[in-house]
Amino acid sequence: MDNAPQILKFCHEIAELESDADRVLREAMSKVFREEPDVRQVVKLKEIYELLESVSDRCKDVAGTVEAIVLENS
Repeated sequence: MDNAPQILKFCHEIAELESDADRVLREAMSKVFREEPDVRQVVKLKEIYELLESVSDRCKDVAGTVEAIVLENS
């Protein structure tokens, strides 16, 4: 695999972005629970944030799988 180093670099970058997303999620959730007076809005935002967290986790999972395949075939 000629482009294995580049693929691995992208996989590591995805993992870093997922970690950043976790941090942003915690900050956003904290802010919503502290500052949003409308309970319905809190519930909506919580659901959206959890969905985004799930998406970023899946991206990291895919990157991990791709990384394993690249390493196995290098």
